Amino acid sequence: CVVRRYLNDRHVARNRPVAQRPNPLRQLTSSLLTCGNTQFFVADLWQLFGLRKLPQVSKEPHSTAISQQQRRYGKRSIGISTAVRSEVIACSGIGDPAGMHAFAVTSSTQDAAGRPIRRQRAYVAPTRGIRLPKDQDTFEARCDAAILALPSSAVLAEVTAARLWGLPVPYRRNIEQVVAVVPPGSWQPQRNFSHVYRRILHPDETVILDGRTLTTPARTFADCARSWSLPDALALGDAAVRARLMTVEEATSVVRRMRRLPGLKFARRVLPFIDAQAGSPQESRVRGIIINAGLPIPRPNVRILDEHGGFIAIGDLVYDEWMIVIEYDGAHHRDPLRQAKDATRRTRLRELGYYVVEITADDVRWPSRVVEKVLRALDSRGVQIPQESMRASKAPAA
Repeated sequence: CVVRRYLNDRHVARNRPVAQRPNPLRQLTSSLLTCGNTQFFVADLWQLFGLRKLPQVSKEPHSTAISQQQRRYGKRSIGISTAVRSEVIACSGIGDPAGMHAFAVTSSTQDAAGRPIRRQRAYVAPTRGIRLPKDQDTFEARCDAAILALPSSAVLAEVTAARLWGLPVPYRRNIEQVVAVVPPGSWQPQRNFSHVYRRILHPDETVILDGRTLTTPARTFADCARSWSLPDALALGDAAVRARLMTVEEATSVVRRMRRLPGLKFARRVLPFIDAQAGSPQESRVRGIIINAGLPIPRPNVRILDEHGGFIAIGDLVYDEWMIVIEYDGAHHRDPLRQAKDATRRTRLRELGYYVVEITADDVRWPSRVVEKVLRALDSRGVQIPQESMRASKAPAA
């Protein structure tokens, strides 16, 4: 039926002007690639008509949803899945798999020189049946390899989606493992480098980014915040809002819509503290540690002026009422020129009466150190913190 439709459309197109002739094969490919069970047939169809280049399909069904995705996430969020593209090419023998990221192999798969790929040392095997060039062994390529080994309905989620969106992830979490979600009742394979969950995803909670199907930033935040610590979840939420990938209202709507999942109370707790004014993920983690300890919440990125209205500095975290400035010193503060500028700025702040608290990356890994420094600053200002309002800080941070 499919071949008959193709031949009939080609016959009808002959009687039309050249400018009005459709491309039946392109239309056929666009419709068939949306169904995972027809990938091998599409490869045979391309080989049947002697094609040597994969047609670039720029649109898929649901054009309204796609136009909304283009406006929100940019043009790079639209396109055929990279996994589908690589699997079709590898199975049909069109092109050289060495020029791609991940591809499926069998015992008879060969490269352009006719050598078996399975026994070559130039490729790595992230899992059985999948090969990856050693010089292209990146996280994105391993995501493509995972999608090849998973059902066509699989969606990249949680920490994997966070990395693909460019959002901060925790230090000690296994970020190299690919996490995916499949609909309830679907096949749930478990490979050595991937973990698959069964979850219900609404149509507006998935998007195609760089050819990979993954959860939206709002859904990614909701999934991660259920199991991450408050500082790490707050860093992810602040970064997503600061990059305009999501809004607090969107994240709230997604969390409210989720039902019967563990850890939802932790995701709800993070929502009120998300602030787009945070300057960096580490500053958000410091603020999350302070919130988690039950201390007063400082304001992020506050402009500090002198008595004449002149600009002095931008405090990372500031208690306006008690004139306390909390500054995080990251790796870029190790430069000698930057250290000289920081010393001059902090001297000026102390002359104005501010108490400056310096936080380092090592302090963030041990939250109790951050809490001790902030408590010392609050005690110097005569601020009394009730013991019942404080919560124990675990060390080290997750």
